[in-house]
Amino acid sequence: MASLPGIVCLEGSWRERLDSTDSIEPALRCIESLGYANVVHKDVATESELVHYIDQWLGRSGKAMPSYRMGMFAFHGDARTIWLGAEEVTLDRFAEIIDGRASGRVLYFGSCGVLNVADDVLTDFCRITNARGIVGYTKAVDMLETVAFEVLLIKATLRATSYKPIYAKLCREHPEWTKRLGLRMAHKTWASPRTYT
Repeated sequence: MASLPGIVCLEGSWRERLDSTDSIEPALRCIESLGYANVVHKDVATESELVHYIDQWLGRSGKAMPSYRMGMFAFHGDARTIWLGAEEVTLDRFAEIIDGRASGRVLYFGSCGVLNVADDVLTDFCRITNARGIVGYTKAVDMLETVAFEVLLIKATLRATSYKPIYAKLCREHPEWTKRLGLRMAHKTWASPRTYT
């Protein structure tokens, strides 16, 4: 039996309240308990923490955790940017942090609007990071809706060898979610349309 693929999830704070318990971790544990993936979840509040955990995941050679093929980045966001509190991390900066080490990995931005950018921004990002693909949303997303859809999205994406058919299948089978969230996928030579922006 083949070993399970892995997900490294880095998650920011959703509210400024210290006693907030909002998190996508329960959904990830559901994915894990269903046998779709192994999961590592870490809370991230600063860019230096983001860099630290990405370095642990990808290592200097990109082989530190090779079976963990998905990096999931759950933060507040907007077009081309994730937010770590008041710290802005653009896709360009994110690519610098990864530094070409994402070979064979998919980078999933579970954040509002991060992929609401031109096609070439996404394909260039995949080339620079060496990622197999990038997945995310063009619109502001509701946490509960996103978590419900993520189980389906992650299951489909983890083992995908080609993103076009996966994207088409998700849009066909789950049109309400894909439209409302503005699902977007890309790899080095293709980006799904921004039909839903």
